[in-house]
Amino acid sequence: MPVDLKSYIKGLVIKGGLLAALAVPGLHLEAQQTFNVKFDLGSNSIAGALFETNDGFLILGTGGDTLGATHTDMFILKTNNSGETMSLFHWGEPEKECYARTKAQGKFSDSTYITACLVVQPGPNECMLIWFDNDGDTLKTMHFPSPVVDEHEFVETRHLVVDPEEDCFYLSLGIYRPETQNDYVVQKRTKDGELLWEVYTDGPISEQSICMALEDSGLLISESSSTNDGYYRSIKKISKEGNYAWEFPVPPIAGSPMPRDILVVGDVLLCTGSGKPDGELFNVPLLYAVDTLGNVIWQTLANENPSLYQIMNNVVETCDSGYVGAARYHVPQVEGDTLDADDNYAAWLIRYDHEGNILWDRKFSEVNSERYNHEIYDLITTSDGGILFCGEAADHWSANPNMDAPAQQAWIVKLDACGCLVPGCDPECDPPDCHHPTNVPAPNYFLIGPNPVSEWLNIYIGDALANDALPTIYLYDLQGKLVDNFVVNNVNTTYIWNLSHLAQGQYVLSLQQGQTVLQTEALVVSGR
Repeated sequence: MPVDLKSYIKGLVIKGGLLAALAVPGLHLEAQQTFNVKFDLGSNSIAGALFETNDGFLILGTGGDTLGATHTDMFILKTNNSGETMSLFHWGEPEKECYARTKAQGKFSDSTYITACLVVQPGPNECMLIWFDNDGDTLKTMHFPSPVVDEHEFVETRHLVVDPEEDCFYLSLGIYRPETQNDYVVQKRTKDGELLWEVYTDGPISEQSICMALEDSGLLISESSSTNDGYYRSIKKISKEGNYAWEFPVPPIAGSPMPRDILVVGDVLLCTGSGKPDGELFNVPLLYAVDTLGNVIWQTLANENPSLYQIMNNVVETCDSGYVGAARYHVPQVEGDTLDADDNYAAWLIRYDHEGNILWDRKFSEVNSERYNHEIYDLITTSDGGILFCGEAADHWSANPNMDAPAQQAWIVKLDACGCLVPGCDPECDPPDCHHPTNVPAPNYFLIGPNPVSEWLNIYIGDALANDALPTIYLYDLQGKLVDNFVVNNVNTTYIWNLSHLAQGQYVLSLQQGQTVLQTEALVVSGR
């Protein structure tokens, strides 16, 4: 029902301001912790990997803070359960670049952690392993030369998988040779880093490992090979003793997608990638299940706004035997845009049941960015039944038009079991019953949080506007003066609005469609 905005603001003033309006009984019920945090750790900052600890989270990534704006080093960041920084460790050396690798970390049975890094330096680069504890403190590091034949070959750490039962780990090293084929090496090492065996894929064609996963009796590898005749994609298994076990080609579904992530669920392999719907030229995120013979059990295409770079890179299992996948969403161009919207991508989460049916999806975009890219690099489910992801939030063009140093920020987001950054974003969501369910009021057109807010305001736009013209969110002060606004260009999306430039005080958010005010919400901006 349309709202009379002037009467709403007048009523808030009479009742004693917005703080009084927020104190409505029953409006804030018990919900899971959610947060949205960005870390500016210098040039090229990304958050690449996540761990949950007994008192917070560990985030691994790269940034350029300690050795200059154009120098990249590695960080280990410890936060509490609210996303607040508790400690920060940087590793870097002059004349050396260190890159933390996504999907290259694990946890041993004694809660010791390990990550693999790539160290680029004058001459042949090196690989490095870092062991650290629950607080993010470094226990030891180990450098080892890459298994290169000559100094012109480029070798990098690609993937690391820990076997907590044997207390050992498996490492994949990519070898890139100029003007010839590429290969990779798979190593098995003890918990302390001692080499047990290695398998060298020195074949007649270029080969690379795309991801690795551990099952009961061996290691699964998604492999991409290429010759002058074309590309070949397969899933192979190496036993825990280092012997070749089996291999099958990726099934010819939706364009034979190369698995970007593999999740082992019993005798089923869950694979992510991108596929082409029938009649479409471009891609959408794909999740499919196969057995160990390569037979397809089911496949699900998230058929929305196909684009060249829409792809699903991560998948995790939920506590009720469902799945959550992380992908990129190509933001549609809005009429009147002057910039090429092909460069605009939002973070995209998709929730599936155990048979691959989509239960819900959530998109996370940003306000006041001309061109942006939100990328998810790692995804986990948390002990309270929630969802945590990390990656980068980048605005390469408007923040830094010269492109001399990408304006990327490391990004970590904690959601509840329904994928809501603003609790209550989906009143029809049935959260897993293996944890305390989220108990929040049903939304109208949009929900906000946190409130009061000091910096980042999260605004969830529901799907009630799906068949209507695009509305606008307006921000007013208590005198009715317009302070700021943005156009809502998509539904079922959480918009992240930086309000740190506003003075402390009381405001009103208004969702309007033309001259019609659809919904208003009281907002308090507090000090940082």
